[in-house]
Amino acid sequence: MRLAAPFHGILRTATLFTLVDKMGIGSVSLAIRSVGAPHPLLSGTKMLFSASPGVADPGTHRFDLESRSPVFGEAEPFFLCIGIGEERALPADPEGTLPFLHLPLTNVSTAGQDDLPGATKLIVPPAPHMERAFQTAGPDPWHGHTFVIRTEFVAAQEQTPSASSQTVGRNTGFLASSR
Repeated sequence: MRLAAPFHGILRTATLFTLVDKMGIGSVSLAIRSVGAPHPLLSGTKMLFSASPGVADPGTHRFDLESRSPVFGEAEPFFLCIGIGEERALPADPEGTLPFLHLPLTNVSTAGQDDLPGATKLIVPPAPHMERAFQTAGPDPWHGHTFVIRTEFVAAQEQTPSASSQTVGRNTGFLASSR
């Protein structure tokens, strides 16, 4: 899903809500990617993983991004991408069944508009033995809907000559705050 930074700052957390009837999943992944094709990971970032312990998975995956997030400029766009981090079948899974991740969807009027926050597309990674380019399907694979993820932004700290650490920005409301 395409997002835009609400102010100069970093992502502190991202919380993904899933439905618990997934199959063949050992972990869920989250990546911060460029909006430009071929959608590489943003500089200095890595794929993050949240365990999905089979039937004990509560369906909520929280990612700590504070030490991993790049500093975004105000209104800077990026993709927040989720996926299957690890495939692992449970004993009760039917043999030969493809893994799937069941996501609750929410109505987003901009899901089909590539240049606006909320734009959604599927990015399909290559198989391990294939070329390293991603394929994209979309926009708007779920017809005006997208997955449910909540992010928390905090203002970035900047160095000044008179102080080694100073907070920039102000409290901006729901899920975005100054330090």
